[in-house]
Amino acid sequence: MNSAAEKIIDRLDNIIEDGEQLLLRSIAASEDEIYNALIKILRKYSNGDKLSSSEVSQAFLNRIDSEIEAVLRKVGYYDDVANFLVNFDLIDGNVRKLHKAVNNLTIESALTNPFKKLAIDFTTQNLRSSGISSSFIQPIKEIIVRHVVLGGSLANAEIELSQKVRGIKGGSQGTLQRYVGQVARDGLSQFDGTIQTVIKNRYRLTKINYIGSIVEGTRGQCYKWVNMGVIEESNLQAEIDWVESNIGSTYSGRRISGWIPETTVDNFLINRGGFRCRHRGIATRD
Repeated sequence: MNSAAEKIIDRLDNIIEDGEQLLLRSIAASEDEIYNALIKILRKYSNGDKLSSSEVSQAFLNRIDSEIEAVLRKVGYYDDVANFLVNFDLIDGNVRKLHKAVNNLTIESALTNPFKKLAIDFTTQNLRSSGISSSFIQPIKEIIVRHVVLGGSLANAEIELSQKVRGIKGGSQGTLQRYVGQVARDGLSQFDGTIQTVIKNRYRLTKINYIGSIVEGTRGQCYKWVNMGVIEESNLQAEIDWVESNIGSTYSGRRISGWIPETTVDNFLINRGGFRCRHRGIATRD
């Protein structure tokens, strides 16, 4: 890779890392406010009298949903997600610049725009609607409704809410941070891989430059491919077969693991070395 390409690759890495971390820092800064607001909801419905199952109507459940969503809106979560989505434009522009630097290709935005729209729509669904509902709002509602219906210690319910929202000190992150971090990084990284694939197929690029840093936890397959440098498209299926035949074993002292079973030649640049892989494949002519 020439120096111009290396700078663009660094920029792409920074867009993904900074985009995820900015969103997570905002959530972390809001966790106490979210927790305190949820405690108010819990206490509002915990007046000492248990509700019977028949009294827990759909209207009551919908009201809890709306109140939790209002908490997220008040702390700026939905605005933070909207700001995060700008990163898809940055990824798109820099990938096109990368292929100008590496392959001397002028990639028109018309080629990548449909895939950008799909990626933004999918990520928005995960971070703002059905995804955030099933991963955060519903588990929080379950704690509140369970306490209202079954009664029990208010202190225990508050502890449970605290662990969901703020995590465990010195241990796991809160549910919102954990879920959003995964969706944010995967969304940007997979979009990068998707348009890399689109460009590869459109211009019939047959060599995959597998690049990225080697660290202590680098998987065996990624260690192998980074050291190979280039994977010929004609050899790619053999490399995939090699991983799938050696899951759980080691390569050069590094465990072959984390593989996405659905990985094929067609989606290799999207999945790369496996779940949350931080390496990148760039297709070139030579």
